[in-house]
Amino acid sequence: MIQGEPRWYIGYDPAELADYSAVVVVQKAEKRMLLVRYILRYPRGTAYAEQAKSLAALYRALVNPLGCILTADATGLGEPVCQMIEARGVPVKRITITAGEAEGKSGKSTTVPKAKLVGALVRVIGEDRLRVSNEVENGEALSDELKAFSLKRKRTGYEAYEAGGEYHDDLVLATCLAVREADRGHVIHGVGTYLRLKAAGEVE
Repeated sequence: MIQGEPRWYIGYDPAELADYSAVVVVQKAEKRMLLVRYILRYPRGTAYAEQAKSLAALYRALVNPLGCILTADATGLGEPVCQMIEARGVPVKRITITAGEAEGKSGKSTTVPKAKLVGALVRVIGEDRLRVSNEVENGEALSDELKAFSLKRKRTGYEAYEAGGEYHDDLVLATCLAVREADRGHVIHGVGTYLRLKAAGEVE
């Protein structure tokens, strides 16, 4: 890890009140290892103001002395929640998830294709650099979501990442947001190709 680089990365995936919002904290360790240290799944119906309050407290607990970056999904309802967090004096790095192919800018937000966002996580897992302990609360739930989350081909031929069966994807997306920021600077190559090769046993 480069000296002076932030040690903690928070990923926040806000959802409709009828669904789960999620927070995942990743620690950047030696040899580019990424360690999931904290997982929070807000109960359904938790007010966004309450989520913003707890996120601000979490950020302040981590930012000194080692540094912390909070990245949030600003897609749809995410933007107003980002504003609530910033109103508490906490900086937020916004990501707006798109179905496109190229990254861009839209106001304060960076637009990122979902394939690239998930690709950051796929790459780290493929290189065996992510650790999720079942001793961390909700660690097993994240592991289950990761196993059920896959690239699916639609009838139109379009490929999309989706949770499988009864599983949600809030923990996966929160992890993607944290990992993308923690692993910035590393090139992500053809995620769809990588997954197909992995399924065929041609890569580890």
